[in-house]
Amino acid sequence: MGRLVSGLQPQGPPGSRRRHTASAAFRTVDAYRSEYRETILAWDTDVRWAFRVDETSSPLFDAFAEDYRLTDAGTGALLTWTVAFRPARAMRVAMPLAPATFRLMARRMAGRLARFARSA
Repeated sequence: MGRLVSGLQPQGPPGSRRRHTASAAFRTVDAYRSEYRETILAWDTDVRWAFRVDETSSPLFDAFAEDYRLTDAGTGALLTWTVAFRPARAMRVAMPLAPATFRLMARRMAGRLARFARSA
């Protein structure tokens, strides 16, 4: 399929720390004023990246996972982003706001991804 996103590396964003075992890859990420310890579930270069959060200092959720998939779209790439989470007790009261919040996050992420792709 060729290189859909040049410059993307499996270690994740700047500031993340990785360690590997025989069967899995783990990393710790400092983002959004919280620390996240993650298990990398899938890393297929230029095709898929998926992870789950095993531990976090974030008060927003009890469980969290993301799956990013890229497919060739002819003149570019199609990104399919799947997010699943179980909100923490304190967050449950705000759940009616989740759809609008995720739309805003997706728009911001799309803008950053487009800028990244243009600069690569």
